[in-house]
Amino acid sequence: MEGGRLSVRRALVRLGKGDMQVMPPKSKRGRSVELTGQAVEVLGECRDDALAVGRPVGAGSLVFCGPGGGPVDPDRLSDSFRWAAQRAGLKGFRFHDLRHTHATLLMGENVHPGIVSERLGHSSIGITVNLYSHVIPGMQTVAADSFTRGWEVRERPVSAPVEGEESVGSAVAEGSGGA
Repeated sequence: MEGGRLSVRRALVRLGKGDMQVMPPKSKRGRSVELTGQAVEVLGECRDDALAVGRPVGAGSLVFCGPGGGPVDPDRLSDSFRWAAQRAGLKGFRFHDLRHTHATLLMGENVHPGIVSERLGHSSIGITVNLYSHVIPGMQTVAADSFTRGWEVRERPVSAPVEGEESVGSAVAEGSGGA
């Protein structure tokens, strides 16, 4: 983590029953995401805790470890999260749902789908748009309203000719700007 940015370069993958291996992420290229101030603070506390018990920190080390310093079993993490979510009144909320919540909130706040795609590590923006298109209908209203506001601030339409000038449309029609 450098300056509030987290680099995702490896992922823990389950291979068969019980076997886990650290591998490059599915996208193969990894990604870097900007963190919130609160996330930076919490990760700093995790780093301090790791140093206090003699665990390595920094490049190549795990961010979250099990009691022995090794990787946390993903199933155990999911079970623990499910239990905590139920206690918080979020019945049926899975650990992976945090990822979908993150993407949906960002799309709902009109964050460009390319940025959301980058944060999620999707190989293309199309994957993100297809998965989170249910958020986009509300964005259509925002887009229409934004267009209306932009249009209203202009004194005249861009293509309307001023006395003595040609309109863009007539210049193209006369062959001065067409192909």
